[in-house]
Amino acid sequence: MKKRLVKLLVCCLMCTILVACQSSKKEVNSSYFISTMESKGLTCEDALSQFDDTIVSNVTIASDDFSKYQIEFYQFKNEEDAKNSYITNETNIKDVESSSSKVSHVSATVGNYSEYALTTDSQYMYTERVGNTLIYAFGDLDSKSLIEKHLGELGYK
Repeated sequence: MKKRLVKLLVCCLMCTILVACQSSKKEVNSSYFISTMESKGLTCEDALSQFDDTIVSNVTIASDDFSKYQIEFYQFKNEEDAKNSYITNETNIKDVESSSSKVSHVSATVGNYSEYALTTDSQYMYTERVGNTLIYAFGDLDSKSLIEKHLGELGYK
């Protein structure tokens, strides 16, 4: 009994340490996003003109040559607008979730970031806010591992 209690306490302590170590992520800037995505063979385009430039200072869309997936990067002028956009993206993803039959999702909010991922039987969607930046990615299910790899290289996944 005593050993079990000690193991449980050690496990709880390790979980606390892991969460504390990941309580903050570093934001990337648009230059880093573009250079990283282009180095992976994706095409990047500036999409700021499609958005309200009083709220966002940069919008870049990276996509593969076969239009199987795309990763969007947003840099907001303040963190509050990034949070509001994240909530909108999360809501839109949840709408897809409610209309899909086979789904799994992951959601987390820790420190300066929030993330939400959805996998259905045919597609993958992911959004994450870090500080005043936001990533939104989507693609077919076959592209999920590539999307996650690219996001990981950016430090967002």
